[in-house]
Amino acid sequence: MHVTRNRVSSPEFPEDYCSVITEKWAYSWVQELKYPDNPSLWTISLLNKYKSNKTEMYAWNEVFEESLHFYLNQESLEDITSGSICYMTFFEYLRRNFVSNCPATEYHGTIDNHVFFKPKGD
Repeated sequence: MHVTRNRVSSPEFPEDYCSVITEKWAYSWVQELKYPDNPSLWTISLLNKYKSNKTEMYAWNEVFEESLHFYLNQESLEDITSGSICYMTFFEYLRRNFVSNCPATEYHGTIDNHVFFKPKGD
């Protein structure tokens, strides 16, 4: 969530959350779904996709609640990524050995099983 906020704040990316998360190649979980152009219809789209899979629906509900909390409280939350604008799983990092969707970045660190990248010089 911090990476998304950092992208919204960066001149290198779109300036609103919906545009950042739906940008091509930005987030794999978005690429797997066909979203309507109107973000207010996304919940309906998710419900239709996952209505038969209770585990996935539970996970989406959890993420939605966490995202809403983050959005409403973002000014008071510490950025644990220290300004990172890209991340990927460690496995994906080893597989690719580069950050194709996030140029001009350098390694920042690892949190759990995710590798984070900051803009060069930050």
